[in-house]
Amino acid sequence: MSKISIFQIFLVTLVTLAWALCFPLIELGHRAAPPLWFAAIRSLIAGLSIILPLLFFNRSWLSDTKVWKYSFYVALTYTVIGFGGMFLADGRVPSGIATVLANTQPLLAAILAYFFLNERLSPKNILGLLISFLGIVVLASKTLSSATINDGFVGILFILMGALGTGAGNVFMKKSSNECDPISLIGLQFLVGFVILYPISHLFESHIAIDWHPSFFWSLFVLAIPGTSLATTLWIFLLKKVQLSTLNVFTFLTPVFGLIIGFMFFNEQYSYVDFGGILLTLIGIYFATLAPANKTGAMA
Repeated sequence: MSKISIFQIFLVTLVTLAWALCFPLIELGHRAAPPLWFAAIRSLIAGLSIILPLLFFNRSWLSDTKVWKYSFYVALTYTVIGFGGMFLADGRVPSGIATVLANTQPLLAAILAYFFLNERLSPKNILGLLISFLGIVVLASKTLSSATINDGFVGILFILMGALGTGAGNVFMKKSSNECDPISLIGLQFLVGFVILYPISHLFESHIAIDWHPSFFWSLFVLAIPGTSLATTLWIFLLKKVQLSTLNVFTFLTPVFGLIIGFMFFNEQYSYVDFGGILLTLIGIYFATLAPANKTGAMA
């Protein structure tokens, strides 16, 4: 497999920027709706925005058993476990701890890709992953030093659950990207994710009132379509061309973009430590993508 191209770097950077923009929208939505309900409706809108146009232009995927099979696998891991863990963890763990734990996802995905996709990392690839993760730790160091956990280890477990689910979902997306239509897969898995998440939400969160104000509708729409359906569709197309472990290291840019957004739009101030963390993250991404890792097979 060849190195990642400049154009692919540009595209994956756009994806991580979209994901970074999702976090303030999730925070805004959490103030108005229960977390699992919010995750379920986000998934529904994202899925419909893809599937409804497909029903007019291409229906061949409806009879493709592989699309349905992989949609269930991706929905269960990437959407139900990944979204569910991320939304449930909000507010339970200080931001520094949450940032570090959420960014174990590329490391977990690299381990899963090794066993299930036979992706072999070179020493430079491994070094890059570790340096980027160290950069994230540095970025979170200010809040890590004074952090107190509100709900014990419950929030930590939710974050790790979400990271593991996202990592496993990426493995299934990589595996399925060359076996079935990726657009129908992404749209269908979001709908399947809604079918699983919504009854769980109704069972455990039915007593919580929803605040239907305009800013909630706006945040939900932006989060679901550009931040979820478009970004994930672009992500799976990149997975068709680039090894998962190489591509996934760019997700370390998400908290970096979060800092930049805070500086540009919320007048947040940062120290030399923050800039050091950003520099380490970029250096790690450089090493992780410097040389293509080896691939010796595929998941059975």
